[in-house]
Amino acid sequence: MGMRSWRAAVVVVAVSVCADALADERTPPAADATIFETSVRYRFAWTEIAFRRDVPKGWDEISGPEARIGVRVVSGMFEGKLEVGVISEHFDTFSAVDADVFRGDAQLGLNLGAWSALAEWKGRDVFEPGFGEFITGLNTYDLRVRRRLTLDLVDGGPAALVQASVAGGWIAASPHFHARNFGEIEVEAVQPFGGGFALMVAPKFVYEDFDDYPRDRDDAVMSVRIAPMYNFGDGLTFSLEGQAVVAFSTLSNKTGETWAVTPILRYQHAL
Repeated sequence: MGMRSWRAAVVVVAVSVCADALADERTPPAADATIFETSVRYRFAWTEIAFRRDVPKGWDEISGPEARIGVRVVSGMFEGKLEVGVISEHFDTFSAVDADVFRGDAQLGLNLGAWSALAEWKGRDVFEPGFGEFITGLNTYDLRVRRRLTLDLVDGGPAALVQASVAGGWIAASPHFHARNFGEIEVEAVQPFGGGFALMVAPKFVYEDFDDYPRDRDDAVMSVRIAPMYNFGDGLTFSLEGQAVVAFSTLSNKTGETWAVTPILRYQHAL
């Protein structure tokens, strides 16, 4: 990892330590559980950045469905997750880059109640529509430290459930010029309001240092997700997630905005 990546990692660790100093120690120890989860969503996004190409900027609308299915296991001091999914992306203007994506996520590590330390793998294989010719493959390998806590954010209301995480690692890519080192920090807070309603807010910062891009490239990406949620009971939840992303890059055509709205229907069940 380059010197700039190490500086970003130091900032990330410092912020996480400060956040921990504000933590409420009411977080209970982890209980053994096996949770099945599946979700369907449909994403509407507007971006000025051509993600998979080094071309001039131009606004485009992206839409498409996504389905995920997975299982999470907590047993003693161990925690694991396995999830697979498929995504379809349709570009309104630049339809030549329409794609279908296969995604896979795996986590394995230690769960110590309020803290988790996880080794993660994320795979993304991008194909032409109909899962035709292979376009791009990304494999992310990282280590993540997660802190769970509760905070009193609404006077007189229920405590908010908060997850703060720091991660760093390497993204291997085919073609190789997409490969990069990265470090990230994310805080996700869910504030329940009663009656099944809740609000999720999740700011995130990512620093990426590209190894073999045709031009010198480093990106700093700031984003926030905001989602009102309603729990129907029996494990069924609906949310409407809005996302704003601002990217700052050493390349002008990779500096820009992305906005998205995604309705999500999620089902969870303890096995």
